[in-house]
Amino acid sequence: MICERYLTIGVIVLVLLVGTMMYSAAQGVQANFYVATNGNDAWSGTLPAPNAAKTDGPFATLTRARDAIREVKANGGLHQPLKVLVRGGTYYLPETFTLGPEDSGAASFPITYMGYAGEKVVLSGGRPVTGWKLYRGKIWQCDLNALELGDVTFKQLFYNGERQPLARFPNVAPQRPRTGGFLYVAEGGIKDNKQLLKYDPAELDMSKWANPTLAQVDVYPYHNWNNNIISIAEIDFTSHIIKLAGNASYDLIRDTRFYIQNVFEELDAPGEWYLDSEAGMLYFWPPDDNLAQSQVVVPALDDIIQTQGSGGGYVRHLRIGGFAIQACRRSAVVLQSAQHCTLAKCTITNTRNDGVVLHANVSDSQLVGNDIAHIGSIGIKIAGQGNVISNNHLHDMGVIRNSFNRAITIAGRDNVASHNLIHDVPAWGVVFGGHNNILEHNDIHHFGLCTNLGGGVYAWVKGLEDAHKVGGNILRFNKVSDSVGYGMYAPGVWGPTAGNGIWLDDMISNTTLYGNILVRNKSCGVNIHGGADNLIENNIMGAGFPSTSNHIRPEDDPCHNRIIRNIVYYANADPRLVRRAARSARGIKETVASAAAVPVVLCGWSSVKAAVSESDYNLFFPISGQQVEALLYYRGAGEAARGSWADAPVEDRFAWWREHGYEAHSIIADPLFVDIENDDFWLKPDSPALQFGFTPIPQQRIGLYPSPNRASWPVPDQRDNPREELLLDLT
Repeated sequence: MICERYLTIGVIVLVLLVGTMMYSAAQGVQANFYVATNGNDAWSGTLPAPNAAKTDGPFATLTRARDAIREVKANGGLHQPLKVLVRGGTYYLPETFTLGPEDSGAASFPITYMGYAGEKVVLSGGRPVTGWKLYRGKIWQCDLNALELGDVTFKQLFYNGERQPLARFPNVAPQRPRTGGFLYVAEGGIKDNKQLLKYDPAELDMSKWANPTLAQVDVYPYHNWNNNIISIAEIDFTSHIIKLAGNASYDLIRDTRFYIQNVFEELDAPGEWYLDSEAGMLYFWPPDDNLAQSQVVVPALDDIIQTQGSGGGYVRHLRIGGFAIQACRRSAVVLQSAQHCTLAKCTITNTRNDGVVLHANVSDSQLVGNDIAHIGSIGIKIAGQGNVISNNHLHDMGVIRNSFNRAITIAGRDNVASHNLIHDVPAWGVVFGGHNNILEHNDIHHFGLCTNLGGGVYAWVKGLEDAHKVGGNILRFNKVSDSVGYGMYAPGVWGPTAGNGIWLDDMISNTTLYGNILVRNKSCGVNIHGGADNLIENNIMGAGFPSTSNHIRPEDDPCHNRIIRNIVYYANADPRLVRRAARSARGIKETVASAAAVPVVLCGWSSVKAAVSESDYNLFFPISGQQVEALLYYRGAGEAARGSWADAPVEDRFAWWREHGYEAHSIIADPLFVDIENDDFWLKPDSPALQFGFTPIPQQRIGLYPSPNRASWPVPDQRDNPREELLLDLT
């Protein structure tokens, strides 16, 4: 039954993706209208370039092309597909390009806006900054009032397309941009507070700051669980305490890391800048000596492209593709009240908030083949129903706000995220909720680069009362690997820590995990935190840490979780499935809280039966060759553990587990991977895993695929890129 459902959904997705192929076909067909940087909105717009007499040619703006299509529809209706091709160059949009119901196409006659084949077309929400004058030393200044930028409140500046840091203390550490350049809450920091931050006056001198309340604290509270950017309310120079204007997400304990930005007096390093918004004066220390030959851009528009409904109407059958969309104060593309719309083959960068947003009233639309990077917050946010996110490359999300940021967020129902490559994100790869959504064939690696709480895929609801809001979701054939987890073990001790492959957090239930490859994730492959009716089947989980974790569920109601036909292998010399005992104050009765040869760790439950109804047909493999008994240790034979089995000899614990109705057909053996060292997890024909029904995972289908609708190709997976090493005791 489950395979039949997979096949049905796969066919639906294929049909949806075939529709986007009209993008490539449109490139070879004459457009109805053209737009060019040397165009003129008074011309007809029907020529790809100005004529010799300069009396006719392309339009100068997308808005004029949109209005021309409205005129065509008003004069005779829509009887053919209509296309607008935009010639190469940079277009600094004077206002957000907005499309409404009157701009809709039809199923047989879609309306397309796309970049001209072979030419780079940039749609910018920014403004170039010119007229620089030397201020002092290497700092330059520009009077923005003469540039007519309007509301001067931007928080980003781009130099030759790269985001530059606000003036800050300490400065960015060029060799360690993620792990260096921080202060730490001083010894004796205030307990149980989210607003008071104690600093060391020997390291931080704020007495020279003229406007300290304009400064912002970028802080990672508690054990690096989150990230907040909060303005300063006041400073107590006697007690050396900064009071924030709002609460941080968690307590500001000793050795919480932070830096302070938006301080004019700290503009003292290449790349830094500061905006005096009241005076309209911009100050900048260029990162090199080529300011005169370089381009400085600041964002002016909130959003760059958007659809908006009116009077209950929807925008339908629009296609947008082939653009570089960049530099805005909020999000690059926002779709509202849209149906059957497509965004493809775009490169989206340098936003303050999100890359692409599909609101809850968007359905049957597609985001295909886009490259999305260097985004202030979330790469793609999608709700609604029946939407597809496929073949996109997303990396370097959350570069401004790391607060639980991720590459993709999925809510709503019946949406599909497939074949995406996601890497180098501060916390999460994909966060999902809603009902009957599909996450499949995605390649997610190197997540949790900036925070402790991180996961390749994550889902969460507030509690049992909201558990009904999420269910029926399927996660299949994804590869989730190489978590980082930048956290604090204890005050003054920093390094890689919690990183879950797939994390079904508080009460997430009725979720299927099938055929996923979950390797080198520092906490565990799968973390089930109190949910029920979850199926963990046919996955490969490999690490020296937990394969699957389960956490406490109030009242210990039967959860009916099933864990079957998985391959669990251990890579280090001291394999174990849990690093700490159950933390609940409640007693543990007949619970194998740390039986290391099973794929489930039960933390805080009072009954095994309450946590898992079936765990069987699993294969366990210690790849370093240690004896089977070594798999059964909990931190070593001498450490006591609670439970009725605590005094049992090590060699009897797996047998005890079986006596309680689990792992009756499970084995400890070599699964015979083709090449585990190079992540080739195909099984050799004589693999013992095949004997109990394990189905080989189609690795060749994971990740991006070649397509005329890809923004770039080939795309290296960047798995082996050099990254900062999170050394212990970074302070």
